[in-house]
Amino acid sequence: MLFNYTLLIEETIFYKYINDAMKINLPKFLYGSMKLICFTVCLFFNSIILTAQQECNLYCTCNGNCTISGTYNNNATFVNQGILEIRGVFNNYDYFENTNNLNNRGSFQNDGLFDNNNYSLNIGTFNNLGTFNNSDIFENTTIFVNHGIIENTGSFTGGGSIYNYRTLSISNSPDTLDLGDNALVFYMNEPEVIPKYISKIGSSINDLISTSGSVTFLGELEVLLNDGKIPSEGEEFTIMTYGSRSGTFDTVILPSGYNWSLDYGETELTLTMNSLVPVDLLLFSGDSKINGVQLNWISSSEINNDYFEVERSVDGVNFETIGKVDGNGSSSMEHSYSFTDRSSLMVSNYYRLRQVDYDGSFSYSKIISVDRRNTDFAYQIGSNPIHNDVLDIKFFERNDDGIILSLSDINGRILFSKSIHNKVENIQLDNYDCGIYLLIINNKRRRYVERIVIP
Repeated sequence: MLFNYTLLIEETIFYKYINDAMKINLPKFLYGSMKLICFTVCLFFNSIILTAQQECNLYCTCNGNCTISGTYNNNATFVNQGILEIRGVFNNYDYFENTNNLNNRGSFQNDGLFDNNNYSLNIGTFNNLGTFNNSDIFENTTIFVNHGIIENTGSFTGGGSIYNYRTLSISNSPDTLDLGDNALVFYMNEPEVIPKYISKIGSSINDLISTSGSVTFLGELEVLLNDGKIPSEGEEFTIMTYGSRSGTFDTVILPSGYNWSLDYGETELTLTMNSLVPVDLLLFSGDSKINGVQLNWISSSEINNDYFEVERSVDGVNFETIGKVDGNGSSSMEHSYSFTDRSSLMVSNYYRLRQVDYDGSFSYSKIISVDRRNTDFAYQIGSNPIHNDVLDIKFFERNDDGIILSLSDINGRILFSKSIHNKVENIQLDNYDCGIYLLIINNKRRRYVERIVIP
């Protein structure tokens, strides 16, 4: 064992070596307020009790019976090959590997990588802010709080509680996260940090969290398709099993292009793909422009999509086709579309999309409305449907330039037209059959169209 120097300053001991690893055989009576800083390699071969503040900046190994009653800051690599018992505070900021036996009775905070390859027991509080990799048995009898990532190929036991504050996902997905009899609680510890569970569905298996304890749902669930998985109609996926449950996820994000149902059963959470959605629309909107109405829509996925027909209506019931836009066949990518209606009426225009597949089957989008009326020209129509075969119109501005009133049927055929200058006009309509008509108001600046009904 070669040292460059050994220095004692205000009860702080600094060890540094040149050519060899440092082997520290500390007796069990090492107590006090000393601070040990190991800048190189520290090997604990015998039974030790560390009650002072300890710090490792390179490599530390416990091969004997090691008890930490003070505070231990690991800034490098700590490997436990013996029996490590924590009764104080162990802060892991880099890499911790357990290959034998770990008993935590105090506080263990992981901000780096915790790799458990053997048996670990948590009786105190275990806070995971980094990556927790468990490939053997982790017995939790009190509280395990996850702020980071859990990678698990082993099992959890102990009947304690696992609190998930952030994102819970299975890194070697798709696989099973066995929580034993621990309770799982999705918990919002900070107002803007939402607890989340990400579950992936693979080509042959899917992610599964299993516990015989209770589960408290909160926050967000996101399900992803993995390995090119395309679910079949009626296929069911169990993504969590539990002894009991309470609550539901506040937000559920499911793969687009499918109709899903999520069932919170008494002992399991299941997801079923009910049917395909030929085109999944993320957006369908319209804006009034100078040259007409600009329609925009975005699809998140498409299956056998041949084309879209754009339909317009003045009453929201009877639609006509005014345009056609080609689709993108089958795609899992987002696609943006647009169409300008240059013949829109100066009224509330109603629009919908008729999506047509290659085989001729079709489906309709939701109906949207775009108001083209200009508020600087105000008028009021009396009762509509009209009363006693008389249409009453009142204008709220002077008509010195004259206004042309026209009446057409629903097909656009002009039935009459007249020029008026009065602020109040009464039009007799007793010569017309019952039905829907269009009243066209032209004030030489703009054209307005209103739907009227003759009962």
